[in-house]
Amino acid sequence: MRNYTKCRDRQTEAMLNEQSSTVDPGKRKKQVQAIDPKLQQDAARVALYQSVSTACRHPQVKACVRAAKCIYPRHRMEDVWLDK
Repeated sequence: MRNYTKCRDRQTEAMLNEQSSTVDPGKRKKQVQAIDPKLQQDAARVALYQSVSTACRHPQVKACVRAAKCIYPRHRMEDVWLDK
């Protein structure tokens, strides 16, 4: 139901999950190069973007107000202060 990438191949999904958990950059690059042709053949959509709305915040940062209804982060940093 929430398959945004439209990937239907379980083997490719397993390869994507393995690649995501790999720490070694060289090994990860080889995995991506192996996955890429499969995704192109399946015409799958790969998620390359993550919304700013899921950004993490620290509770000790105060008065940082994000712009409403805007895709760009327009923080007013002159009012921000750190509460420790």
